[in-house]
Amino acid sequence: MKAAHITNRSKLSCLSSLTANAPAKSTSKKPHMACRIFPKPSSSTLAAASSSGFDFPLANSITSNEDHHNGFDVLGLGQAMIDYSVPASDDFLHQQLDVPKGARKIICLEERARILELLQNSDYSIASGGSLSNTLIALARLGAAGADIRIAMAGLIGGDALGAFYTAQMASAGVDVISPLNIEANTGTVVVVTSQQDAQRTMLSYLGTPAAIPITTQLKTAIANSKIIVIEGYLWELPDAQNTIIEAINVAREAGTIIAMTVGDAGVAERHGAGMWTAIEQGVDLLFSNKTEAKALLASIPQSKHNNNSNDRRNKGALDGCRTTTEATALALAPHCPIVVVTDGSHGSIITALGQLHVVPPHWGPSKPIDTCGAGDAYCAGMLWGLLRSRDVVSMGRAGARVASAVIARQGGTLSEEAAQCIVEEMTHSSNSSGNDNGDRRRVWRSMAPESLLE
Repeated sequence: MKAAHITNRSKLSCLSSLTANAPAKSTSKKPHMACRIFPKPSSSTLAAASSSGFDFPLANSITSNEDHHNGFDVLGLGQAMIDYSVPASDDFLHQQLDVPKGARKIICLEERARILELLQNSDYSIASGGSLSNTLIALARLGAAGADIRIAMAGLIGGDALGAFYTAQMASAGVDVISPLNIEANTGTVVVVTSQQDAQRTMLSYLGTPAAIPITTQLKTAIANSKIIVIEGYLWELPDAQNTIIEAINVAREAGTIIAMTVGDAGVAERHGAGMWTAIEQGVDLLFSNKTEAKALLASIPQSKHNNNSNDRRNKGALDGCRTTTEATALALAPHCPIVVVTDGSHGSIITALGQLHVVPPHWGPSKPIDTCGAGDAYCAGMLWGLLRSRDVVSMGRAGARVASAVIARQGGTLSEEAAQCIVEEMTHSSNSSGNDNGDRRRVWRSMAPESLLE
């Protein structure tokens, strides 16, 4: 237990070092980049972070632990899905599918058969998909384009032909699937219909056969030997999900593995908000959401967390100074998790990290958006890639925006190998030019935060 405690403090100190290279105030003359102080995290988080000295390099924290020597850089925990991606007119959505544009609708097996029959004469693609898969494939391709990154997926994989197809597709993309096929389960599918008018996505999801994911000895070992674990938000839809997720978090905390969690979508937060808050308080280090999901999560916060939050007055003062609702939403989540990411489409993203708020603009490529499906998944991949490369938090956000931009410029939710190569070359050149990776580790919290926040 003593060794695990030291490991967890090292993990927290590495997270606090993410702000070390990020400017305490925006040094750019451009108005779209900003950084401000927000109310402090919980007292235990602050105590552990402030005692670390703020000069613990992130790279050391995720590579020096001997327990991680033969494990994975990133392990995803979620459900295997197959994506059917098709472009269609708005009239097709309304008249044939009877679903509002931009919605996510849960369908049954019979409805899926009817929809696929309607698409028989359309130009559609089939690929391993789902939110987690998109993130892991993008990470694997970024790794293949630069320093090798070891990526794995564990969770629920159906024992049907689609499950075998999923496993083969992930392997070909460089992602190890370490969980066995569940012969009693059908693989879930998502029919992603992309509007030909504005590239907005509509999702028709068949969740597959619901089955619990057991935390086996093999899975515990994989979690403990990984640098980062990513818990997919849609995992909350499976039976006994809360026990599965909490147990995975406990194993990760014991081993010092960094814990990231995605919200999934607003509906997941509405249905499972109480469980999500339990997981967040249990020890989530990075929380990924978009603005709508973040608002839904805040709407489900237990009343006890309102009553027991000693930062309410400071939060109110900070929220009064927000320029956008996205900033206010991110700030409201900030005291509960060391790093919070809230994406806001074409408006960019907000990142709160251990005492600072960063506004990261979107990245606009030469091509207009074709398919927005997977933009958030791609952002998550880019940010985790930056984390593995020891980037500061703003550079991590820029990497996320860059990967998201590449994904929405093509059909489907995955990052292409060619785009991954370009991104790694561009980001590496940018880093070498600015010296972000090797610059001095400034003690941002103590130099910038008011003394009242350090009490």
